[in-house]
Amino acid sequence: MTNNDSLKTDSFNAAMEALRKDYVNSWPEKRERLEIALENLEKNPKDIIIMEELRMSFHRFAGSGGSYGLPEVSVTSREAELFIDSFLDADEAISPDAIKEIKNYIKTLDSIFTAQAPAS
Repeated sequence: MTNNDSLKTDSFNAAMEALRKDYVNSWPEKRERLEIALENLEKNPKDIIIMEELRMSFHRFAGSGGSYGLPEVSVTSREAELFIDSFLDADEAISPDAIKEIKNYIKTLDSIFTAQAPAS
């Protein structure tokens, strides 16, 4: 590898690390949106729009986690997405137990992101 190639690699790695840091740092705001949507779904367990909103949020995490070096985010989010899909496909209301399960997915994501956050 030439010195120029090494500089390009270092530059690329630094850019990717900056993007990853931004991704991790955006989690608290995204977590809050997930939690608000889930609270609204608790109040309206048949609301398909809220279910779709939650499903799409998890879908985005499923697609992006691996790109930022966090495959656990992708796996957990894909499970949550498929879980919500099962209610949408069956045209069923979300049960209280299902709400708890979705909360657990959010908690798992929170643990993953918290472990990646830089120490203050």
